[in-house]
Amino acid sequence: MKQIATEENVKKAYKQLKDAGSEITVGSIRKILGGGSNGTILQILHTIEEENAETVICSRDPDEDRIIKEDAIPLVAELYRKCKKRAEELAKAQYRDLAAADEEISNKIQRLDEIEEQAKCRIDAAEAKMQIAITNAETANVKIKALEQTLKGKNNEIAELKQQIKKMQQIQQQQNLTNNLLKEVLSQLQR
Repeated sequence: MKQIATEENVKKAYKQLKDAGSEITVGSIRKILGGGSNGTILQILHTIEEENAETVICSRDPDEDRIIKEDAIPLVAELYRKCKKRAEELAKAQYRDLAAADEEISNKIQRLDEIEEQAKCRIDAAEAKMQIAITNAETANVKIKALEQTLKGKNNEIAELKQQIKKMQQIQQQQNLTNNLLKEVLSQLQR
């Protein structure tokens, strides 16, 4: 069952490892507890080792040099070894985490580059289509202007034809009048 790394739980695990003659590390404490924060366990272990060092020094106080040589120096050396080992473990873990994060970032950057390339291709395609549409519109405008000119010319021709028709109608009316007069004159002459 997973336990929280409290001072009491860590001390129990510490005692259990010490009584068994096993190496006392953050990992071995975590194993017994079934989890817990590395930092919390390490902090509690330091407190326990400091208490044990004070107890050892105080109980053998009469021969201070011997105590330092026999107890304090090995304790400090062991503490240094454990700290160094833990620091190396943490450094390796952080390196693995950083390597994983770096790989993830690299993958994301690669994916972003792919998305950017796809977007660029789409933009280029859209710009090409737009250019074709502009060219088509310009061609259509040229054709429209040409048709407008043609239409204007045809409208002018129609206007001229209308004027010619109007003049011909006037001429025809005058001829009709002249014919009517001539008929009248002929009719009077024949009588």
